[in-house]
Amino acid sequence: QHADYFNLSTYVGSGVDDHNITGVGFEPELVFTRQLIGNNYINLKTESSGYDQQKSGEFGQYGQIYNDSIQALQPDGFQLGTLSELNFSGTDYAYFAFRQTDAPIFVTTTSDVSNGDTSSIVALRANDGGDGISLREAIEAANNTHNGTDIDTILFDIALSDLNYSAVTNSYTIQLSSVLPWLDDSVIIDATTQAGYDGTPGISLRGNAIGGPDDYAFGSDTAGMTIRGFAIGGFSGGGFYLEGAGRHIIESNYIGTDVTGVVANANGIGIYLNSGADGSRIGGSTAGQGNLISGNTSYGIIIE
Repeated sequence: QHADYFNLSTYVGSGVDDHNITGVGFEPELVFTRQLIGNNYINLKTESSGYDQQKSGEFGQYGQIYNDSIQALQPDGFQLGTLSELNFSGTDYAYFAFRQTDAPIFVTTTSDVSNGDTSSIVALRANDGGDGISLREAIEAANNTHNGTDIDTILFDIALSDLNYSAVTNSYTIQLSSVLPWLDDSVIIDATTQAGYDGTPGISLRGNAIGGPDDYAFGSDTAGMTIRGFAIGGFSGGGFYLEGAGRHIIESNYIGTDVTGVVANANGIGIYLNSGADGSRIGGSTAGQGNLISGNTSYGIIIE
């Protein structure tokens, strides 16, 4: 057993629907269950293939689909249905759970559409809707991929042929039509990974077309949000709204200007840290970590 990769343990069936098996220590990518006596039926559930259930007898055929089997993969384990081969009351079972090891997902378009499969990072990578992966899709998929203390990573790889690339400023503009989903799972969104980054933002994130009074570019009430490398402007609420478990990192951004840092593109508030955002860091002591916060119509930073 190695907690960084897998967990092997046992449980006792209850016969009750929606029976949660906890204590695994992570949200699995793949789970096998097996009876310890009798026909030794094996069941499995995998995130990558869309949460199929399979059952096979010791001498039976693989590939059969059964309802009420392993119903869900959860942040600290998995949930069972009433299928007797994995949840008969008083029966002993073993499980073998593999930890998620998601590679970074890359934003490949400035489009703001969401037509891919955002049920998980693995699913979005397999089906992006045929037009690349948008920032919105990447965030939705990251929110749906709950890996406990593991951190999802969103990087950038947009082609020079993108319609919203400007050769004058060597930058790409993402014009949002509505607010992005709040980040509810630990995530790093790193726009400095876009080719051509030279220490100033190469990704302009604009909220000018949204128009809501409380719209923020990024909002989170969970731990572990790291955002870097954006020029953020046009959000009437502000650039960032951070609360909850804290330890957010905001660095290498222009908040309230365009990518040149010279022309204002005002937000309301630059950065709003509300209660619980203890341990968060804005900027840093290393060259290039600082944020430019200027041109906004309200406060640059509020700590409440």
